[in-house]
Amino acid sequence: MNKLIQASGACLMLVLPTPMVGAKESSKETADVKSTTAELSVPPLDHIAYPMSRPDWCDAEPDFTQPDHKIVVTAGPCDSADQCDEQLKWMQRAAVVTYANGIVDSPSEFDLSSLSDQDIDDKVISRRYEGPVTVGGETKYEKVVQLAFTPKIRDQIHEAARGIEVRRRLGFLAFAGVVGTTLLVCSSGLLGIASRRVSRRTAAIP
Repeated sequence: MNKLIQASGACLMLVLPTPMVGAKESSKETADVKSTTAELSVPPLDHIAYPMSRPDWCDAEPDFTQPDHKIVVTAGPCDSADQCDEQLKWMQRAAVVTYANGIVDSPSEFDLSSLSDQDIDDKVISRRYEGPVTVGGETKYEKVVQLAFTPKIRDQIHEAARGIEVRRRLGFLAFAGVVGTTLLVCSSGLLGIASRRVSRRTAAIP
């Protein structure tokens, strides 16, 4: 009987540690799952998420098939709304200049130095959007505009290009006239000097 009790105790000693090992492994697996879940909950640094309210036209490609040629310009993601404003100003101006150079037949580059940002806002921009954008879990800002070049605006661009070409040619003619006048004056002076020298030599001959 004592031997039976001793044997039973030995069996208990051998069996009891086994669930403890299993519990440790289960706890470790649970911790691994939680760690993996936490890692997956952090978005990648290059992951960009837009709000549902962002309109579809913000992602539109340039369209030159309709009467109004449309180009979308996007500034951002930026750290602040003011930074987006500054970025958008030169980006939309560059887009207008690039478009103008593409539709005019002029050997010289189209210049829009006389075109103000207010002119672009009033005459060319047809749509606007501004809102937050999440980049890698951080909130940034973006501003988007759609440039619409109507037939009237395209006619104005062509007219401005012709004016630039006329001024360029007039400038060249004026430069050529100044050069020609200078050469004429220099030639007249040289001829006068040569004529006086010939007269002196002729008078010196007995």
